[in-house]
Amino acid sequence: MYDLPHVRSLPLFAFRDLVAHKIPERFPKLRFGFIEASASWVPYVLHHLQRSSGAKLNSGGDADAAMEWGPKLFRDYRLYIAAEADEDLAYLLTHIGEDNMIMGSDYGHQDQSKEDGMVGVMRRKKSISPAVIEKILCDNPRRFYGL
Repeated sequence: MYDLPHVRSLPLFAFRDLVAHKIPERFPKLRFGFIEASASWVPYVLHHLQRSSGAKLNSGGDADAAMEWGPKLFRDYRLYIAAEADEDLAYLLTHIGEDNMIMGSDYGHQDQSKEDGMVGVMRRKKSISPAVIEKILCDNPRRFYGL
């Protein structure tokens, strides 16, 4: 059974509200994680946040605008996104950045987020450098969970 309507869409609403209302600015030490919702929704939600804010859309290659609504936002607001190994991670990294993407295998659970052998799957990816893969698998989760 696919559970998009009642489980996977709620983190999108939370993300939108946190960013739109600048909640992370009020809690400068708090980290926010968006887990078990995959990550392919990020470009869609960022587009609508940017549009509703009245900011100039980045259609002309404006690097400053892209950073405001891309990796800098995730870094400054301490927003961590859990992706799934079969998503277009190279593309998503352009929006999320290499410092704020994490992975979850859901090992031991029998649900849609389960990814058997996830570490091996990730390390075999050719579209992302091994150094970035290690950040996603090790460094970023360590920082997110405060380990």
